[in-house]
Amino acid sequence: MMKKALYILLAVFLAAYLSYKVLQVFSQSLFVQKKDRINIAMYGPQSGLYSIDTNENRHYVLYFPPDLKMQVPGGYGNYRVGSLGKLAKLDENPDIYRKTFALATTAFVDYYFYQDSSDVYYGNETKDKVTEPALYQFITYPGNANIFDRVFLLFTFLRINQSDFTVIDYLEKTNKAKNDVVFQDESFKKESIGLLFQKKYRTEHKSIQILYKDGYLVAAQIASLLEGNGIRVNDISINLSDKKDCSVIEDLKVGQTFSSTASDIASYFDCALVKGKTDVYDIIFVLGNIEKDWEVL
Repeated sequence: MMKKALYILLAVFLAAYLSYKVLQVFSQSLFVQKKDRINIAMYGPQSGLYSIDTNENRHYVLYFPPDLKMQVPGGYGNYRVGSLGKLAKLDENPDIYRKTFALATTAFVDYYFYQDSSDVYYGNETKDKVTEPALYQFITYPGNANIFDRVFLLFTFLRINQSDFTVIDYLEKTNKAKNDVVFQDESFKKESIGLLFQKKYRTEHKSIQILYKDGYLVAAQIASLLEGNGIRVNDISINLSDKKDCSVIEDLKVGQTFSSTASDIASYFDCALVKGKTDVYDIIFVLGNIEKDWEVL
């Protein structure tokens, strides 16, 4: 009798724990955490970034042909897009997809999906027509989306028409003899920065100071990434303190909670969210240890 009661108690405990974990995952999913814009990177023989406007039909897509050379954060230098899969596989670091496409497009890449293969892809054909991801990719491809997010994205793409997408053309051949295709990041930023912004950040209108220790170029690239999302960066300065860990500091009055700008920056870069003095700025972003992770050559 005691053994049966023990089994029942154990079953109830496990059921309660599983229910708690499921609710926890659901509370962090797109069904609950509403975004103005959702950016999804799809990696494969034809890679692309799909930017979905959740309020209006202002959807964009950028395609990345395999022969396109892009700057890979983390000190890797320029890499062909078609070789990213092999690099991520060798380093056992799929987050390379998120960082690479985010830095290139100056947009927070929320989700990435990829073919779990070390195959190298080739080709420099640029798409000028929209091809939506196959729906099975949201379920079967590895990536950083939980099951609820995958279902949300699947049904989101089911209701969007191809005609609702605008293809952003950003490529330019710089060496016709070798037929090289390189990502023109500066021209892209001039022509397209702000297309993929989050409205809530512009509404909050927070001023940001970025503090770096060694890498000004990293700080400048991250500043462009923030500004591409609608976050205003007012200053980039050397970090004179001994702080080595990444942190996002916001000056809050009694009863105030962290802004979406501060909490989202901390979440995206996996930094500590801290209440403290910020001088004349609303938020201070101390890069600290992430300088190496986002290093560019």
